[in-house]
Amino acid sequence: MSDLVPTIDENTVVFLFSSSAHFVGSAEATQCKVHHCWPSFNAKDRKLKFQQGPLYRCDFALSVKFPAKERTGGFAIIETYEWLGDRVAPLLSCVYGKLIEYRGQLQSAGHLTLPNLETSINPSFEEPPFNSKPRTATKTELNFKNLNHLLEKILFEESEEKQMLINAGMFYQLALENWVNRPALAYSSLISSLEAVLPLRDYTNKELFDDRRIKDFELIQSLPDGDKIVNRFKGSLYSIRRKLGIFVTDKLPETFFEEPECKHDNGLLKKENLGKAMKAAYDLRSKFLHTGNSIGYWPLEQTSDGLEVPMRGAVIHDRAVEKLVNNTVTLTGLERITSTILNVLCHEYLVGPIQVEDCDGEASDN
Repeated sequence: MSDLVPTIDENTVVFLFSSSAHFVGSAEATQCKVHHCWPSFNAKDRKLKFQQGPLYRCDFALSVKFPAKERTGGFAIIETYEWLGDRVAPLLSCVYGKLIEYRGQLQSAGHLTLPNLETSINPSFEEPPFNSKPRTATKTELNFKNLNHLLEKILFEESEEKQMLINAGMFYQLALENWVNRPALAYSSLISSLEAVLPLRDYTNKELFDDRRIKDFELIQSLPDGDKIVNRFKGSLYSIRRKLGIFVTDKLPETFFEEPECKHDNGLLKKENLGKAMKAAYDLRSKFLHTGNSIGYWPLEQTSDGLEVPMRGAVIHDRAVEKLVNNTVTLTGLERITSTILNVLCHEYLVGPIQVEDCDGEASDN
């Protein structure tokens, strides 16, 4: 009977991930591999799982072989590496601009394990963060072959830039998880995602402060210990709102405007309005987080048409909110800005240019 029990390598861990987007291909590096997981052949819902729709899920596994632990007196502490799945999923979401969820482990510490297999209906499966089309601004194909040169960097290399991207990716995931039922929280999470990567750029005094304040700083710097005093003042003037507008304007590529996902010209964000729109989005996020009140945000929550800016003429009781809403981006527009920038940053700090793979003829693989 013992011959029927599979031998499980205690140093190999298998992580399960899932997405409503359809991926093809596989990836392999020295110590790891990405491969698809298939529904049971006699599963009654097998047909549903292969058809694009609100119930469709693309499940895939990441197998990683870790170095063996030294044994002392016949014993060794075997790490389960559960934390690694929670770090990989946000990075993959950033790379592809899709919601990729970590489900748990299929194999760990020499045992077969059961991940979380619960699924829910996704009514937004046709919208860009969830569908099976590459994002137009980045054109990263949904092919795991793109990960061949990325896997070991994601798994084994550490850097401050990578940690910032993980943090940003976690906020991005949170936004997509609340996309349907809690759009105000999704909107706020997207701003937090961008805020997490603001330190990846340096900012000059001229960018952050007006001329009058710069002159005040120069006057203070002429005093004994003036530099220290100025630095204390700058530390209290976080200027996050202004940094957000500068960062997004600097990092958002031209393809964002050249390759829109919205088909309505009057729903597109104009490049000249980008900085102003981001500052208004930051103010709306701050208002929501400080008060919990999202009344009047409804024009930003319409996602089905892909509008990047709200339709003009919305009447909102709170005039201050009305002004912000009419000068900012919708939830759809903010998600597209965020996913595009996170993709750009993944290329810049982790992988370099991702090769666009030709998926013709492979779509039937999964």
